[in-house]
Parts: sequence; C-alpha cells; structure tokens
Amino acid sequence: GKTKPARVPLALIRRRFDPRAAHYEREEVRERGWQGHVLVADAIRRALPERSDLAVLDAGCGTGLVGQRLRDAAAMLV
Repeated sequence: GKTKPARVPLALIRRRFDPRAAHYEREEVRERGWQGHVLVADAIRRALPERSDLAVLDAGCGTGLVGQRLRDAAAMLV
C-alpha cells in the first residue's frame, strides 16, 4: 500500500488555505459564528483578572483575534 508522508507538504497547505486567508475572519467569525478567540481570551481573563502586564503570543490561526481581545492586558503582544 501507499505510505503516508510524515507531514503534509507545505505547498499543499498553501494551495488549500492561502486563497481563504483574506476572507477567513468574515467567513468563520461573522458567517459561521466561530467563537474560539472569544473563549480563549475570556478564559485567560478569568484566570488572570485585572492584569495589564502579560506577555501575549497569539500563535493561533494567524488572524490575531485573540491578541486583539487581550491587547489591554498585555505589556507585550506578538
């Protein structure tokens, strides 16, 4: 049988997801009601209330939506 690759080729990932990148936020958040960024940011705020000195690395889907929601809690935001 066929052997599965150790990882998905980068070219395939780009071909699949790059065309959607410009519309991702509109499609997933507004049209489909995706709330992952809200849930993550809210959980951080509950765990670390009243903080404004956090070092935040938003390394999720590349939209920066979590970082936007935590901007006021971050001393550093990447």
